[in-house]
Amino acid sequence: MNKITIIYIILISMIFISLGVGMFIFNNNNISKEGLDQLNKQNIGDLLKDRNGSQVKYKDRASIVIPQVSMVDNKGIVSRVIPNIALDANGFALYNNEDNTYLNDNKQNKGDLLKDAYDAVVRDRYSNNTFIIDSVKYNGLVESVTPKLKLTTSGYAELDRAGNLIYLDNNNNYITSNNDVKYNSNPDNFPQYHASEEQIKEDSDYTEFKNGDIYVRDQTGNVVILPGSSVQGSTLYFQPGYFQFGSSTYVPNYEDSVYLSKTTGLSTISNIINPPYVLGGICNQYKDQPLLLEEACQKLNGNVCASTSCCVLLGGSKCVSGNEGGPSLKSNYSDIFVPNRDFYYFQGKCYGNCQ
Repeated sequence: MNKITIIYIILISMIFISLGVGMFIFNNNNISKEGLDQLNKQNIGDLLKDRNGSQVKYKDRASIVIPQVSMVDNKGIVSRVIPNIALDANGFALYNNEDNTYLNDNKQNKGDLLKDAYDAVVRDRYSNNTFIIDSVKYNGLVESVTPKLKLTTSGYAELDRAGNLIYLDNNNNYITSNNDVKYNSNPDNFPQYHASEEQIKEDSDYTEFKNGDIYVRDQTGNVVILPGSSVQGSTLYFQPGYFQFGSSTYVPNYEDSVYLSKTTGLSTISNIINPPYVLGGICNQYKDQPLLLEEACQKLNGNVCASTSCCVLLGGSKCVSGNEGGPSLKSNYSDIFVPNRDFYYFQGKCYGNCQ
């Protein structure tokens, strides 16, 4: 075998090896792309993928949502997702070219409660009312509900810019929904408590309402009558020539004078100014009232008691009325709760059997 033959064999071998590696990579790429041109087999809870293995992005009005697998069949093929967008027989999302999104048709049965794209029952945010499907199209698409709502072409309840349901009247005219009108689907919720102005005029002698005419002058000075009606009452609070308290000189009675006084409503609370006998302390205030002085001394702190001119600290523990001669009330010497009754403090000095 010459060198040329060996070279040919090597080249042919390299070609076959390259083809084998290429086929292996191609097959692995096909396997790595889940459901590529095959069946869309995914697990519950996975994010839905399309035929290219990319995540499906569903346009829900102004926001973008990635659907999540919520149900698979016995073969593992995706059969339902949240939100509920349309799937083909292989489990892939169907694209709606009209709305440029994966928008599903709301197919339900007559008598069911209307649901949204997320399989949740539609409820009025104010009254919490639900809506019963009363008719569907030949293909099962929701056509009308009770109470009547405006539905999208896909059979879902349409919302206004504020996110409120849009109701329909008996002539299928839209009733604007807002935060103030909470039960606009039922006309009985807006009763008329009295007849209209036109009905009042029709049922009554219209001449009785002509006393509200207004006389004015135009630009040329001519008097012009502006017809008015007193059905709604007069706009004048006081008629010309009216005097609330009579036309003569008014003298208010006592109640009116109090009401009209400048001091009405002003606070009568003022600062308390103690008299001189109070400012002089308890010794001056109760100098002629021994019992009250005794009570006042017993309320003093021990350190304060021994520094006053009318209290003594008996036994170093009980403050009572007295002076340098001892307690004023001799009954304090028999108080068994004072252990040392043979001495006392007066103005910082100890008197008696001091230790």
